[in-house]
Amino acid sequence: MKLASNMWGQMESGGSSQSSNGDDAKSDRPRPYLVNSSKHVIFFKPEVTMVINGVEYLDGGSYSLEPGESWFHPIDGVAAPHLRSEEVFKLSNGVRATVTDSDIDRDSSTANLLAKTSMWAGGLGVNNMNPFGSGSKAVYSGGWKDENWLNEIS
Repeated sequence: MKLASNMWGQMESGGSSQSSNGDDAKSDRPRPYLVNSSKHVIFFKPEVTMVINGVEYLDGGSYSLEPGESWFHPIDGVAAPHLRSEEVFKLSNGVRATVTDSDIDRDSSTANLLAKTSMWAGGLGVNNMNPFGSGSKAVYSGGWKDENWLNEIS
């Protein structure tokens, strides 16, 4: 928890009663950005500061997600102490994740589409930023990060 607390500020309680902003293409049910399918409490950092049902979630904050709960808004990363106690799992924009008892499964199909769009627009001189890595192909830049990574970007 120390790393998540250092990276994301004070741990606070979050919940699954949040409204959606990503629709499931196969149904009219919202599709969560984070699902806790484990038997453990996990923690997430929102992608941006937002107010949901009158509660402010800070992009520098860290919020708990109980077993069986889901979060329906973009996230920057997740801490799963039962998997790695001194690391966080960084997610690139648009990536959705499910935390299990043994792993973090991610769906980066949305992120890969955004990366390809960014590269295409960059080729036209519209946008030269590729948030998923440099070069000519989309590179998923997330994954497990430790305190050394935090020090490198600070």
